[in-house]
Amino acid sequence: MVRRGKSKRRRSKKAVRKPKRNASEFPRGMAGRDRAEAALRDSETRYRRLFETAQDGILILDAKTGQINDANPCLVSMLGYSHNELLGKKLWQAGPFKDVFRSKAKFLELRKKGYVRYEDLPLETKGGKPMEAEFVSNTYPVDHTKVIQCNIRDITGRKKAEKIAKRLEDVYLGIFKNSQNCIAVYRAEKGGRDFIITDFNPAAERVEHVRKKGILGRRMTSVFPGVRKFGILDVFRRVWKTGKSEHFPTKLYKDERIAGWRDNHIYRLDSGEIVAIYTDRTREKQAEESLRISHDQLEMSQKAAGSGIWVWDIKTGKMEWSPELYRMFGLDPKKGHADLGLWGRVLHPDDRKAAFEGLNRAIKRHRQLRSEYRIVLPSGRVRWIYALGEADYDSRGRPLRMSGICLDITKNMAS
Repeated sequence: MVRRGKSKRRRSKKAVRKPKRNASEFPRGMAGRDRAEAALRDSETRYRRLFETAQDGILILDAKTGQINDANPCLVSMLGYSHNELLGKKLWQAGPFKDVFRSKAKFLELRKKGYVRYEDLPLETKGGKPMEAEFVSNTYPVDHTKVIQCNIRDITGRKKAEKIAKRLEDVYLGIFKNSQNCIAVYRAEKGGRDFIITDFNPAAERVEHVRKKGILGRRMTSVFPGVRKFGILDVFRRVWKTGKSEHFPTKLYKDERIAGWRDNHIYRLDSGEIVAIYTDRTREKQAEESLRISHDQLEMSQKAAGSGIWVWDIKTGKMEWSPELYRMFGLDPKKGHADLGLWGRVLHPDDRKAAFEGLNRAIKRHRQLRSEYRIVLPSGRVRWIYALGEADYDSRGRPLRMSGICLDITKNMAS
């Protein structure tokens, strides 16, 4: 019986013995706190790294007092103030922000709104250099205390670039609107198969007899159906593909609506658009044609009248003779240039002195030249010439040039 009792007591002691615990069986709350603290430390480290390395200036304010609690290195470098010069000061007391936030009321407005953005806040560095800044503020809680984070970005360079771009744009628009040259801008369509008109200056409107608002957005081949035959469409495609500018020499453009001579310069913009700057040469071509017709008529008249025209540049001694005058003197214009020496050589030896004296006398006395003399042709034949001429003078009375006409009066002298 005694043994049984002992055995019973041993079993009961065995039953109440507590098992051993390993590390994984410690209270969950303690492990959770450790993980949270580690995550918090990591978060603070990441934030600090971002704060220290940010390329924008960052200012941390106490939302209640407006006191500067922190400033990152970028802001210190940007404004030229040391960390100590900024720390602990009220925003409206800090050097670079005095002119902007002159009173506490301005700060209270900032705090009330919670979010404020200034596109071009004027600031000044410690060295007195003005700068333009983009200022963005946000309010958020940290450890049950509200702070205001101000992000400050120096946009002085950007603003300067924008002003330059605006000025260049104004210059371009001024040139575009007031240029006497025609300017048309096109956008390639369907891989360069055609080109859409995107701009057209007033000079081009006048020359092409169109209104800008009526052709914008339309295809070039629709507004100017003669471009394929004209040949410029292929030039547009080459310039669009290669980016190399090309000159398309003066050529006659013609369709059922308009016709005219155009001289084109084509180039490609960085945007890919094609610009054609061209000049209307129609009047010049018409003048050239009129001059050619007049020249032909004059030559016919000279032949009929037996006359030739000459112009003498007194300063250089060079002369210009009409083809009929060369024929009258029995000379080939391809074998020599006209000058006073050539004229002297064709003069008859007995008339040479008198002819030169008459010429010089007319110039000196500002009188019209009227002279009769003989010339000797290469064949030895003699002709009588009647010359008429008149000189032009500068403001001081010095002779510049003389022009005139020679008539063959051989028949008259023979009779």
